[in-house]
Amino acid sequence: MRDTKQILKKPLFYLVNLPQKTDKIYFDIFYRRGNIFDPPMAMGMAHMLEHYMVGHLKQKYIRDHFMVGGSISNSFTNFYLISSTRQLLLDLQIFLSGIFRPEFSDKTIFEYELKAVRNEIAEKKHDIESQIFDVISKKIFLGDCPYRAANNEKNKYFEKFTLHDIQQFYLKDFSTIEPLFVIGGYNINDRLLKEVIILIREFLPQRLHLFNHFNFPKCIPRSFNVEAIKNKNIKSGAYSVFTFPGFSMQDHDFRLRMGLHVLLKILTGSSPFGLSIETRKLGIYNISYKNIMRPRIGIVSLFSFTENNQIFALAKLIKDHIDLLKKDLINEQYISKIVNDAKNKQKAIWENNENKYNWIIDDFKYLKFNINITAEKKILDSITPQFLREIANTIFNWRKFNMFVIYNDINNPQIGKIKKIFQNN
Repeated sequence: MRDTKQILKKPLFYLVNLPQKTDKIYFDIFYRRGNIFDPPMAMGMAHMLEHYMVGHLKQKYIRDHFMVGGSISNSFTNFYLISSTRQLLLDLQIFLSGIFRPEFSDKTIFEYELKAVRNEIAEKKHDIESQIFDVISKKIFLGDCPYRAANNEKNKYFEKFTLHDIQQFYLKDFSTIEPLFVIGGYNINDRLLKEVIILIREFLPQRLHLFNHFNFPKCIPRSFNVEAIKNKNIKSGAYSVFTFPGFSMQDHDFRLRMGLHVLLKILTGSSPFGLSIETRKLGIYNISYKNIMRPRIGIVSLFSFTENNQIFALAKLIKDHIDLLKKDLINEQYISKIVNDAKNKQKAIWENNENKYNWIIDDFKYLKFNINITAEKKILDSITPQFLREIANTIFNWRKFNMFVIYNDINNPQIGKIKKIFQNN
């Protein structure tokens, strides 16, 4: 049986076949409207709308054990239903009615969801890593790139919103966009799928913009820079973040993106080409990476917390180690280990209903197709030392490199001295 099947082209609707025998069914609706698409003077509007719509559905049908939820990211707003083969059509009718014909009349639900959003934002503000990457996002990108807005800024207007505001936002923005639908389950029969299609067409408005229809400014990363940034929440020590432009979801193929993941695991791991052994010699506990792949932009970051007197030594180690990596071929033995680990992880994902479903819907959201486990194995087997060296020379470009030292009590972060390390190319 095929892992996935496209059921409809308009609207986009996909079936995901799941391996474990159960009557549980997953149903998702994705809107191409996330935080970055909020109006400039109404940041946080989509977040507040998602909270209200899900909160209203949950409260209205709480006695029916109705399992619904939602989430929002930079690029997408998601509403989901978890049901069963026996209950699906009844649950789906309620769910679709709540999403496509929402009631904007319950001020009580609006008020406590407003408090919930406020609490959610306050919790994230206490996370140091989120704070750091919020600040760095503003520094890295130039011009009108939507990713420049920090997460905390995206929600700075939400306390001024009214129930009428989010209703108008829904009518003007959400109700004009064609969503993406995905259903997942074990051996869902054609009769049930036909009934689902009938329900979707009954509730879905006509004349909608396509799912991927949006204006998105080109994101341009800033060229070389080394900068120190104060953060009052860091009491001692400092965070060092080294960033490079990476691969994007839409502009780079899967083999390149997978190869970069393999390269970063080797670079930060415990191998002769890894940084973890060398950073321990400096007395640094850990160095990790973030490989962020957005639809139109990618960013690779190496991230470490150090004592004040270790920053310069760490910067020099990163420079020397990456320069060596770009020249020398990586041993097949270490590539083979990382590749086999990736294959085993993917096999485990494909054998679990929820993990497989979540993996596949991520592909559909961004790419409109899915890389199955057989294709992924072939791609992983094609990753060679020469291929990884080509990626290393593409990604680790010192002219496009940025370093940030985030600190509080360092009198002199030695920024001028650190810059010289990376300028001598």
